[in-house]
Amino acid sequence: MSSTPGASVDGVDLHARTFRIRVTSITNLPATDELLQSLSGRVPGGFTIEVSDTKGETIEVGKTGG
Repeated sequence: MSSTPGASVDGVDLHARTFRIRVTSITNLPATDELLQSLSGRVPGGFTIEVSDTKGETIEVGKTGG
């Protein structure tokens, strides 16, 4: 999120093998590929990543580690 002006992470929840990242952003979020790449090496492989924004939209970013 650091590359998105005005964006901030409000929290992260883990449900089974899915991380849901809650964000506030006044602009569009980065592409899902960019978000997933930014988590490489920070999150173990095999977890699903979702991003939920303040507009109520939840997007599945993908799975870590491939």
